[in-house]
Amino acid sequence: MAMREIVVIHKTLEEYEKLHKGKKEVLEKLRTHMTALLDMLQGVDEDSFQISKNMIIVLSRVLIAPDENRISLTSKEKTIFKTLVPLFDVPQFLSTVRELYALSIDNTCDHAIREIRNIFSGRCLAFVAEHEASCKAKVMLFLKEHKSGEQADKLLGLQAAKAKASETYNKVSDFCCKYTA
Repeated sequence: MAMREIVVIHKTLEEYEKLHKGKKEVLEKLRTHMTALLDMLQGVDEDSFQISKNMIIVLSRVLIAPDENRISLTSKEKTIFKTLVPLFDVPQFLSTVRELYALSIDNTCDHAIREIRNIFSGRCLAFVAEHEASCKAKVMLFLKEHKSGEQADKLLGLQAAKAKASETYNKVSDFCCKYTA
């Protein structure tokens, strides 16, 4: 079980339980199904960034589905998120997302699912922002230590890595905006 990810789910739902004492049973069901979903997503990829990204995609599909039988990836998403496609054929996965859909009809659960999705979105952004900041810091440190223009090839490599990190951040930001709107 991905420890950080499960903590996100449990802490969020603990707050909802404190605020909505009469919803303990439904929130406990939500916790059970979110934990099962996280387990399945970890089976696809153990990387925290990928788990977070996949969680955003699946929860978005749950929240926008017209009914519980039409929770699926679009044709375009199937080509982009290939590792998720097989999950949509697994009966246990389908059962879990259908249960999440049914729970999302409850206003409190809907808000909790949206908050969890938004937290995972923030995690994705934090991962790429950290990498981007690291790349920028390496360029700045290199420039500070090599003022005379020596080792231009190394500087070019660091600047290319910084540009790639910025590009990745922008792509992840666009992804998060698209799936959390």
